[in-house]
Amino acid sequence: MTVKRIEERYNISINIDGADVDWEHFILEEFQLHESVKQKFPTAELNFACDYKYILERPVLDGSSVIITLEDTQMQPPSAPQTFRLRAFNTKFKAVAQQFKCYVSLYLDAQDLHTAKSKSYGKTTSSNAIAAAASDAGLTPSVDPSADVQKWLRPNIKGSDFIYRTAQRSFAGPMSCFVTGIGATHTLRHYDIHSRMGKSPTWMFRNIPQEGYLPQANEILYEEAVFKTVSGTNNSYAGYGRTTGVFDLMKGFDSLKADLAGLSSGSFNVAQKLMGAQRSETAAYMSDNVHKNYAQAAVQNTSIKSLFSCIIELTTRFGRNVLLLDYVNIEPHCMGLNNITDNGVLTPWAGGYFVSEIHTMVTSYAVGKKYHLLREGLNFGDLRFGL
Repeated sequence: MTVKRIEERYNISINIDGADVDWEHFILEEFQLHESVKQKFPTAELNFACDYKYILERPVLDGSSVIITLEDTQMQPPSAPQTFRLRAFNTKFKAVAQQFKCYVSLYLDAQDLHTAKSKSYGKTTSSNAIAAAASDAGLTPSVDPSADVQKWLRPNIKGSDFIYRTAQRSFAGPMSCFVTGIGATHTLRHYDIHSRMGKSPTWMFRNIPQEGYLPQANEILYEEAVFKTVSGTNNSYAGYGRTTGVFDLMKGFDSLKADLAGLSSGSFNVAQKLMGAQRSETAAYMSDNVHKNYAQAAVQNTSIKSLFSCIIELTTRFGRNVLLLDYVNIEPHCMGLNNITDNGVLTPWAGGYFVSEIHTMVTSYAVGKKYHLLREGLNFGDLRFGL
């Protein structure tokens, strides 16, 4: 494996169709990798300059295998190298002076995710069916248990479609809310986020304004943070407050709604005033072919997820091997608050979050990570900020 050194810290290797790139003929301009619970699988872009070698002798074509390994050689304690196995699905190049510039779009190399087929996963829970579908695609699954036994069928659809359609119907109890994410290192997580809230965090994000501070084993120092909230109108369109019904041939029409009252309390209540305009929707008929909470699960998962509207975007040059849906903690320091809050911490946004997006950016001279953290929306009517 031939590697390129970046910042005297990172090693990167790129393998195209089974052959390591020749760094004398290959100039990395930019590699961006995107992982998100909002998309069905990771995607990436690879831009590079080259001579004729990678245009005539070894071109990158649709379907070409691209394997990229990134290693931080100075992180303490050491982190394992991250390997991203990808496939090209859109390529283009142009001639510039004595070189060519190539632009390659990539997605996760997991054939079963992108291939339609028919299969029965038997009479089992949705979590078990999702784990089995993930294994079919070569992913390593980690799933929380669900209580929704039925026969789960894949009717000639792609693996990614089956996984996410099944996830919408996952149910564990009256407060459960399942979120699914596929990571770029071929992992799948299907978690009941409500049951995981408040547990010990995997990582601690800090921006401690102290020169020479050495982070602990589970700490990540970030350079920039953007604090965002999603409006109540968006919450409404996402399903919060929507009236949904189900029709049972024996029982008739029944209205479905998620029980949101006990989701959170105190400073992190969800303000009812954010509900926005209401809508009505009728679900399909219930039958013996699906579990008894099949319709309720879709309403509940959508409604509860729409409440997670407090977002922090963190940028760092010293990222670690964070995974989608890791539960993390953040301690955001702000110099302008030193005389107001304890140690200048922006207290309303401190605390526990889930990782909803990870963006990895690599150029020939720098490596960076951007993490999106997500949790329930703030109710500023209950906050006083000590003023």
